[in-house]
Order: sequence, then C-alpha cells, then structure tokens
Amino acid sequence: MTEVHKTILVADDDATVRFMVAQILESRGYDVIEAVDGLDAIRLTRALRPDMVVCDITMPRMDGYLVIRALGRHPQTRSIPFIFLTALSKAHHIRKGLSVGADDYLTKPFRAAELLHAVALRFAKHEAAICEAQQKLDALRRSVTLAFPHELRTPLHVIQGFAALLLEEGEALGAENVEMVAIINHHAERLSRLAERFLIYAAAEYAPDRSESAPSPEVTRDAGNVVTQVVLAAATQANREADLNLEIADGGAAIGEQNLLWIVSELIDNALKFSEPGTQVYITSFNRSGRYIISVEDEGRGLTTEQLAGVGAYVQFDRIRHEQQGVGLGLTIAKRLIERSGGRMELRGAPGAGTTAVVSLYADLNARTGAQSGPTLTETAGQALK
Repeated sequence: MTEVHKTILVADDDATVRFMVAQILESRGYDVIEAVDGLDAIRLTRALRPDMVVCDITMPRMDGYLVIRALGRHPQTRSIPFIFLTALSKAHHIRKGLSVGADDYLTKPFRAAELLHAVALRFAKHEAAICEAQQKLDALRRSVTLAFPHELRTPLHVIQGFAALLLEEGEALGAENVEMVAIINHHAERLSRLAERFLIYAAAEYAPDRSESAPSPEVTRDAGNVVTQVVLAAATQANREADLNLEIADGGAAIGEQNLLWIVSELIDNALKFSEPGTQVYITSFNRSGRYIISVEDEGRGLTTEQLAGVGAYVQFDRIRHEQQGVGLGLTIAKRLIERSGGRMELRGAPGAGTTAVVSLYADLNARTGAQSGPTLTETAGQALK
C-alpha cells in the first residue's frame, strides 16, 4: 500500500546513507527532504514542517541529541514524530536516545523493511494520538457550548428583572442611579444575546444532520417579506435607512422563518457594522432555477482571501486594529443553518473593496429533492444582477 502526502526529513552527514534512506522511503510514496547535518535539520524542519524526522546522532556542527532538544523547544515542531537512525548501538545509547524524546531508535546497518515498519508505526501512533486529542477537544467544546448558555440564563434574567423594576422608579432613584442601572441593564441584555447565540450555535452544530432524502419540512412562504422587514429594522436601528438599496423579489424558501430571520439579520448587521455611514449597502433577492437567492453587498473594508476562507466559530478578523464586540459566532451560525436546510452560502470580497454574501436556498421541498449541481452562487448572482 503506497503512502501519500507524507514528507520525511532525513538528516545524516553521510551522503550515501541519505541517498539510500531516501530511495527506500520514496519507494513507498513518501516525499524526502535531505539535511546534511544537525543545524541544517533544524533549519529545514522549522521552515518546511515535515511530517517526520529521521536523524543520525553523530553529525558535525550539532549532533542528533541537540537537534531533538531544539525541535522540542519550538511549539510548532515539538510534536513531529522523531526517529534516530544511528551507528550508536549500545544499550546506554538507545536509552539516552529515547530519554531525550525520540519516538523510535534504529541502528545501522538496518534493513529496508525495518525502517519502513518503524516509519509506518510512528505515523499510525501519531495519527491515533491526534484523533484521540481531537475527540477530547470536541467533547469539551460540546459540553461547554451546550451547558454554558443555560447556566448564564437564570442569573441574567434575575439581573434584567430587577434592573427593569429599578428603572420603573424613575426620578425616585435619582438621575445618577438611573444612569447606572440603565448601563447594568444594557450589558445584561448584551450577555443575554450572547447566550442565545451560543444556544443557536449548539443547536445548529450538534443536532443530527438532515440528509437530502430527509430534508427539513420547514418552508417560509413569504421569504421576500421576511427579508424586507429584517433589513429595514436593522437599518433603522443603525440610522442608515438612506444607505439601503433594496430589490427584493417575492418567493418561498425551504427554511424555517426564524432561521431565515436570523440569517438575514446577521448578514445585514455585518454589512452595516463593517461599512461606514454614507456608503451603500445593496440587498437583492431573486428566484432562479428552483432556488431563492439573497445577496447582501457592502462597500466596507472587505476581507482577504484567507479571511474569507477562515470564517468559523470564535473567529474575528483584525480585532486589534478594528474594535468589535462578540466572539465571531454570527457568520458561522448563519452558514450552518443554511447548510442544514440544504442551501449554500458564499462570501467574496477584497481588502478595501467591500464584502458580498450570497445565500442560495431551495424555493421549496420539491426543488430540493430534484436539485442538480450548477454554477457557483456568485456566478448565479452576477448573472441575475446584470
């Protein structure tokens, strides 16, 4: 069985040994990087991040012990599997090699089968360890995500309730006290919205997936009206009604009304938040090939290609340079809700050129059942807007 997409760095000052080891590894599909000594091994490992290091011990300028210690001090290289391949064959050499952190220890002369078996075994154990760590992380994330918002709700409701009662007292509290209570109530409401976002994220992320053969039965018959109401409300709150360019078509969408409301609200809020007052925000919807498509475009600061690809939970872009609230859940929730309804969302943009979000939802359940692959969302949106 040929191994693919694995790169192994081989460090040895003997060119003949390097050539032989490289030939053996390449015969099984591994890519090989050669290092001529210990310093070269450290430099190449840090720069190229191979999947494994096979290293001699006795080398000029820096021996193998120093190599593994140097790599172990660097967070991005300390977890790379490391095998010593050396002529030092006494028991105390082997003990020392393993004690400094090597995953395996092979001695020269060696057989090709022995080297290949050691490499395959180390890769298998390394991948198993990564899988186990990921499972533990997922379990922790799921536990925190599901439990945290519920634990917040009760104390927040108490704070908000008493704050509302105090605000009803009005002048009896005094102007300064009223102002302080209003600030408390405002921040409690902010925490409450954050808790609700966590709950929606948990429901979208951890609820059982629906397949194409078992789609959600929910359909919003008047999607155009929902889009219009949400957009106008958001613009009014931001005092940016004059910046809106609306072209909304009537039509249905195979998604629950509350989910559609959330998605459009998140997209328009982002467009308003990340563009300056006085710049235009374009919201368009139309029907095309059994789909209801919504486009939200702003003239804001835009995102790089890497940022567009990196949209995910808890991700915010350029937070140091651009102060913003929240934890980056909004777009992730929107994307997940769209996907769980069988739809798609695409983002496009460039720094300084604004951002466009295009959402494609099936017009109804029949359209979803008979769906065919087609052009990308941005291509479809571009054709419709010409």
